[in-house]
Amino acid sequence: MNNNVDYKLMRLTSSKCSEYFEAMKIYTQSVEYIQKTSTNEIKYWIDHFKKFALGDLFFFVLLSNDIVIGYAELAYIKKSRTLLIDYIAIDKQYNSNSAFYSFYWLIVDYINKQGLDYDFITKEILCKYDSTKIYLSEIKMYELENFKVANCLYVHPMLEKTNEESEKESLLMIYQKVLGLSQIKNNTYISIVKTVYLYYQAWDDPFIDISEKQDYLKKYEGYLSMITSSLNEEYVIMNGYNKKHSYSSDDKSIPSKTKSIQSALIYTIIVIIVVLGVLFFAKELNVQLTTIALVSVAVVFIVFSFVALSDSKAAKIIKNLPVFSKLFALLK
Repeated sequence: MNNNVDYKLMRLTSSKCSEYFEAMKIYTQSVEYIQKTSTNEIKYWIDHFKKFALGDLFFFVLLSNDIVIGYAELAYIKKSRTLLIDYIAIDKQYNSNSAFYSFYWLIVDYINKQGLDYDFITKEILCKYDSTKIYLSEIKMYELENFKVANCLYVHPMLEKTNEESEKESLLMIYQKVLGLSQIKNNTYISIVKTVYLYYQAWDDPFIDISEKQDYLKKYEGYLSMITSSLNEEYVIMNGYNKKHSYSSDDKSIPSKTKSIQSALIYTIIVIIVVLGVLFFAKELNVQLTTIALVSVAVVFIVFSFVALSDSKAAKIIKNLPVFSKLFALLK
């Protein structure tokens, strides 16, 4: 019995071929609702891919012993030299790491043979940091190909008017062709996000009424404004989600809740010490209990205001206070 698997890549350039129909079956059965694009839109762009003004659209099928077992959809944005992965879906009957990685590398080899100059490859994962377990296998598969998660806000646009669940905070995984840095500048990240959003706008353009276009563009402006305003530091850390969900050896990860709890406990101890000190001196000076209570409440309010702030904001304030700067050093 011959158990050899022969994987082949085929580019779809027409919706009239039998491979297209097989690919759409795999797509509709493998991709969950929250991530789905209308098959009518896919059909349109397969037949009109040459009209894509930003660069190139690619639609592929994976053949195993001449049977269609996978579907992939990608875009190349020429101006920003970025390759965007929309979908790499494998038929559940044939789904395996071997099939996925074979499909991925056949695609990369095809793109490279076309002579396309790209610096980044992106992949959106439709989950937040606190729900990465649901998509853990997908994250790991891309991570093993040197994709990294950007440790900052990314908002996935709404795919269809009726698919409101698709508009949500998500993960953006980024592959850097040459450097593979553990952090990238904010402007670089924003540029990559803009590229992804421009792709969505170019894709949706044939299907949007002129009367709706202004509101549609404002929505993307809102996404970008929200993301830009959320960037506090100069750099975006890559592979910044919880390390227990990662194969990565990168030491930089999203701040854990443990450190926040430890900080809160230390702040609480500081409050207790200060309040006890106030009570002691108040007793020595025969200060009225009402005054003591007011002072204690004020101290508690001030300290826990710092706790309510993020660590970075609290640090900037406390380190400028002579009395607390040494105590704050204990938090580092």
